[in-house]
Amino acid sequence: MQKLNPLLSVPDLAEWINIKQSTIRKWVFYRKNPYVAVGRSIRFREEDVEAWLTERSVKSEGHVGQVSLRKPICAKSAAKAGPP
Repeated sequence: MQKLNPLLSVPDLAEWINIKQSTIRKWVFYRKNPYVAVGRSIRFREEDVEAWLTERSVKSEGHVGQVSLRKPICAKSAAKAGPP
């Protein structure tokens, strides 16, 4: 028989991913993350949360050339200023 991993509570998950409990409760309300309802309690499977986080991971793609960290300027200002 396969051993089940313990379910995480809202405070456990908040501490694990360093997010406010209120944010997690809001995600649950809007059904933005996977959860298990046990009676009136909300619990999370660690493997479901890991998969959910992996789906939302932003992969960096190699950029060719220089990347500017400056604040973008509006198109009118850029046209007046000419090429950089």
